[in-house]
Amino acid sequence: MIQSRHFFSRLLPVMLCAAACVAQTSRTAPATAAVVNPVFRSELRPWLSLDGDWSYVLDPEENIREYQILKGEVSSWSTIHVPGTWESQGIGDPGPSRPTHIEQYVIPMRHRFTGSVWCRRSFRVPSEWKGKQVWLKIGGVNSQGWFWVNDHYVGTLDSFCGSFKFLLNPFLEEGSNTIVVRVSNKVISRKGLMNWLHQFGGLYRSVELEATAPVRIDDVWAKPDFDNHRANFQVTVMAPPFQNASGDYRVTVRVRTADGRPAGQAELSVSKIEDTGTQVNVSVALDPFRPWSPETPNLYRADVTLTHDGRV
Repeated sequence: MIQSRHFFSRLLPVMLCAAACVAQTSRTAPATAAVVNPVFRSELRPWLSLDGDWSYVLDPEENIREYQILKGEVSSWSTIHVPGTWESQGIGDPGPSRPTHIEQYVIPMRHRFTGSVWCRRSFRVPSEWKGKQVWLKIGGVNSQGWFWVNDHYVGTLDSFCGSFKFLLNPFLEEGSNTIVVRVSNKVISRKGLMNWLHQFGGLYRSVELEATAPVRIDDVWAKPDFDNHRANFQVTVMAPPFQNASGDYRVTVRVRTADGRPAGQAELSVSKIEDTGTQVNVSVALDPFRPWSPETPNLYRADVTLTHDGRV
């Protein structure tokens, strides 16, 4: 009984420390959906491309640990281009492909590599971004990616097709910052038919930084209402992580034709915005109403803004 009491007295501090570590880690915001390299860019959303040359080192046996990378214990770095797959840049030896999808088809390949590749590059956050939320936006990674910024673990991506973003503010420093990514194609990919010929590896779409206001528009989805000549917009607005925002917020949607002619406008007020997202539904009557068809592929452009006390 005395031995058991001593055992639990030793175990309790460890449990409390573990609980504190979990609580601290939970303050990291998870990845959320993003749009990378969009068709239109807004001057209200400054951005910085991280495409180009990155440093990389191969880890075919996946026995390199992150502390070795972060502490500079690994040498022999080479250069790889992002976005791009490893195989297209000559990494690996010739051999048959390694498909993982049930509808697989094996083909001969000039280059094939299985394992992990560690990538890193440095960047500077523009001084005019002070006071904004800074997001790391990942266009695509296969099969799985782990991300660090300035030696701090940011998160993991192993989802189906899609682009995602991480909030970087807790990890950023003045001056130079360093991002490290471990990408592995040794684990089963969740991207389905993208791997029916070969389970490739790499950051295969663009990587970029974007700055937003703390309370922001996170997503917009437009649904046409053909019978009523309207467009219905589902706008998701968000407050900073672990906070809520209240006040005089307004979501405004302005629609124009492809040649710039005004086609409709609507506005809706919001008094409370949650960090998990508040959905605002805005319906806009379209005039002129120009439906799309193969013969007349008409398009509209919508500009959606969020204002607080009259300020965008």
